[in-house]
Amino acid sequence: MEEEGYIWAINTLENIRNKYLELLRRLGEYYISIENYNKAIGHLEKIIEVDPYFDSGVKLLFKLYYYKSDVHNLNKQFLKANKVAKEKYGLDLNKNLIDYYNQLKEKL
Repeated sequence: MEEEGYIWAINTLENIRNKYLELLRRLGEYYISIENYNKAIGHLEKIIEVDPYFDSGVKLLFKLYYYKSDVHNLNKQFLKANKVAKEKYGLDLNKNLIDYYNQLKEKL
């Protein structure tokens, strides 16, 4: 609808996008709670594709890789998030996410 010039739809689309991101994060938390980490990762990785600035979801994904001691995938998802941020918004990730990533990486 946004592409068709329906300005009135922008708020609705933004609201739906935010609900979708929150659902993905909550699904990630649920699957972590029942120790199904692969399912959690699948949902959380989708967050980066939609909005790499959705801090709570991206941090949860980083934290999951940290707990698994999976440095390779932690680095891979950080680079992917930064790439998506640059492609979609022309910006780097926010300082909060970069600092969080660096803290986890230093602990591994």
